[in-house]
Amino acid sequence: MPGAAIGFIEAHGLAFILGVTLWRAESARSWYVVGVAVHLLLGTANLLFSQFFILTGTLAAGYLTTGLHGFFVFAHLAALNAIRWEVPAH
Repeated sequence: MPGAAIGFIEAHGLAFILGVTLWRAESARSWYVVGVAVHLLLGTANLLFSQFFILTGTLAAGYLTTGLHGFFVFAHLAALNAIRWEVPAH
């Protein structure tokens, strides 16, 4: 299905852009929330579409990437918890 390649390229391109953005972003609570949301989305997508990994013979890669998304969810949550709520000065 040639049309499936479009979604694959778009999804991975957007994931790359978000990854670079998060890597370069300042250490702020809002960015850690974005990181949690991104990795929850990507990890959940891996779980929902796990048949793809089976059909393409990349099950080990599926386990690895899904596990890494889970790790990054917890890493972002830990960082989020470590940063105090910043209240803007009035």
